[in-house]
Amino acid sequence: MLSSESVKILVLSLQNINFLSNVAGLYTPETNLGKCFEGTSEGYILLFDRSFVDCVRECKRRPRCQALRYDRRTLICMLYPTDKIPKRDIGGCHQATRQEVLNRYALEGKCEEYYIKCEKNETCSLNPETKEPLCEILDCAGRPSRSLPHTEMLDYVDSQVGARAKLQCMSYVEFPGDPSRAVCTERGKWTLNAKIQCKGRGFFFNNK
Repeated sequence: MLSSESVKILVLSLQNINFLSNVAGLYTPETNLGKCFEGTSEGYILLFDRSFVDCVRECKRRPRCQALRYDRRTLICMLYPTDKIPKRDIGGCHQATRQEVLNRYALEGKCEEYYIKCEKNETCSLNPETKEPLCEILDCAGRPSRSLPHTEMLDYVDSQVGARAKLQCMSYVEFPGDPSRAVCTERGKWTLNAKIQCKGRGFFFNNK
């Protein structure tokens, strides 16, 4: 028969397994990322298995990034295009604005001086062969539903190039058809695989 201490350890182990399985799955707007990421509606990039230094550098090399949150327990990094995000006073949860971390960690190679030349939607990277810096588009701005009125997302991971999101009409309107998928293209724009027609109160909302 298990002792009370053994039972407690077993319960904690099962809880940890369940938590890790959730972390490994797809993140959706409804998924609970934990208290560190409450109020993540403004987040546009979600990065996994990163150190805090990595998180800071990912923000620094993207001019669009104005703030970040980092959860030390799950190694998740969230980047924001605005510094107007609520403070989270939680153990293991780190939050900072771009200005607070701008000079904290240097970028690799010549990106430390070059990143200021990148446009708002670009990221400073190093050419894998020459190691010379370049500005490239690695993600799309915001979430796809923001540019498509009257739509909401069914599943969504992040806004990096190649990312996919499934959208449907908002719950208060009718949707004549199957959910559409949006893809973040190399141009830094979300593209739908089909036109969405959202019907509500006698009106059609066409989202191309």
